[in-house]
Amino acid sequence: MRIQNVGDVKVKFHRQLPAGSKIKHVVVKRSLGNWYVTLMVAFEAPCPLPPTGEAVGIDMGLKFLLALSDGTLIDNPRWLRVSQKRLGC
Repeated sequence: MRIQNVGDVKVKFHRQLPAGSKIKHVVVKRSLGNWYVTLMVAFEAPCPLPPTGEAVGIDMGLKFLLALSDGTLIDNPRWLRVSQKRLGC
């Protein structure tokens, strides 16, 4: 991407733009020596899926991240502890 008075800036797309979308607004930001570009796009909302009549209850907890009403338990990934290990804390 070429930015006036800055020059070429390398762009990494972390997801594709939705088909038929139009870029409505661009925000260019410099933080800690890096340039970031945020695109705000307009597109038509996809058609919702038809209702199935099935439901599930979700309970957030400490030992497990999620407990579903069907008995499924989803482990807590402990993001803070993983980050602390990477930082050497």
